[in-house]
Amino acid sequence: MIIKSRAPVRIYFGGGGTDISPYTEEYGGAVLNTAISKYAYTTLRTNEENKIEITSADYNKTITVDHISHLDAGNNLDNLDLIKAIIKKFYPEYGFEIFLRGDIMPNSGLGNSASTAVSIISLFNYLNKNKLNNKQIAELAFQIETNDLKNVGGRQDQYAASFGGFNLMEFKGNDNVIVKQVNIKKETVMELQKRLVLAFIGKREPSGNILKSQQDSYSKRDKIELLDYLKKNTYLMHDYLKEEKFEEFGKLLSNSWEKKVELNPNITTQKIEALRDIASKHGAIGSRNMGAGRGGHMIFFCREGREHNVRNAIEQSGAKIVDFNMDNEGVQVW
Repeated sequence: MIIKSRAPVRIYFGGGGTDISPYTEEYGGAVLNTAISKYAYTTLRTNEENKIEITSADYNKTITVDHISHLDAGNNLDNLDLIKAIIKKFYPEYGFEIFLRGDIMPNSGLGNSASTAVSIISLFNYLNKNKLNNKQIAELAFQIETNDLKNVGGRQDQYAASFGGFNLMEFKGNDNVIVKQVNIKKETVMELQKRLVLAFIGKREPSGNILKSQQDSYSKRDKIELLDYLKKNTYLMHDYLKEEKFEEFGKLLSNSWEKKVELNPNITTQKIEALRDIASKHGAIGSRNMGAGRGGHMIFFCREGREHNVRNAIEQSGAKIVDFNMDNEGVQVW
């Protein structure tokens, strides 16, 4: 039997960092994000033996064991430990070959590890007769990444990969997550997508290292006030889109990034700020780095008719443009 799956990565506009414990438990968080048409793909072929073979094109690695009991799982997201941890969680009583690849480079700020986890979990869930719903798939992916692999992070990536769509996500603490589809006109979504530019600016370090320092500062009153501000901005951005106030939306995109830098100055670099400045001079209203910061992908929201100027300017500065559409399907298995 051969089955395949794909799960989308995401971009987000506001609220990143407010989805991380302990802030979610004490104050509640909110994130405005959309899944996009870049995917983590998984192919699984069952076999008659007990042998398991795991191949990752992203890491250019293959491992083979004679039985699942010989599969050792460490806690490093930068190799095959995430895949091994998921396999050991399901503990299938059959052999298989599993192949993984992604449209997006790992550690680049779009939630690729979460998409990979959701993609793999959905395959085994399919073989288990779909006992898990989208929320349970997202939550299991989060628990494996944070509890089993000790990687600090929030829940938005896993829920975006599982549900897909353009959503306002509210985090009420632990697994109490509410996914609200953004209710705006189709024309507004099309305008938003037209004026967004996504670019890859270079690899960064694993997000857990960056987010751990942010998490450690959550007990400080000034940091809590900044997170409250980011959460408030998220709801404002949602409202500005509904009201088609694109100028205000774009300004808040930048403002949210600048406030997040106040929360943790280490998330930005000279390169990021230089690209933001270049984009602004060529027609960007707002811009921000994706994910935990320090590289990976950036988004730019442009003035009407200026997106081509922004694209050209940041390409000439060494960034790689990533074309995309919004994904409304979430994880798929076939």
